[in-house]
Amino acid sequence: MLYDNALKHLDTFLNNPYYMGKIPYKKGNSIRIGNYIIRRNKTGYLIYDCEINKKVEHFWSKPAALAYVKNKLDGRNVADEIKNLDKVLEKNQIDSIFYENTIQKASEPVRVQSASVRLEIAQENAYHAKHRLIGLIFDT
Repeated sequence: MLYDNALKHLDTFLNNPYYMGKIPYKKGNSIRIGNYIIRRNKTGYLIYDCEINKKVEHFWSKPAALAYVKNKLDGRNVADEIKNLDKVLEKNQIDSIFYENTIQKASEPVRVQSASVRLEIAQENAYHAKHRLIGLIFDT
């Protein structure tokens, strides 16, 4: 019974072009979702709209780029929240790299302890920002 219902839902899902157009797929060095293309470059992820043939946005992280495209396709305007979360994620991941380097190179115990505390805070902030971006992708 459950198996039959699952097959029925899957069949309606696969035969509906609205949903099929939203399935991301990788082609070459880009990710395509609907009429959008996400490409990685040296500074992050560029988003292009194929309908107007222009770059529409730039993000530092892949979850932010995916969340932006997914919410654009769904007709929701949460671009400002995604940009803010992307900036938080970028700042805290770069800070984490700095603090890890400080822990490895510092000779004074006070500097090591201070960097360790700041590293934990930066990692926690980055985790929460990334978790929220993933929530925007999966509508949770």
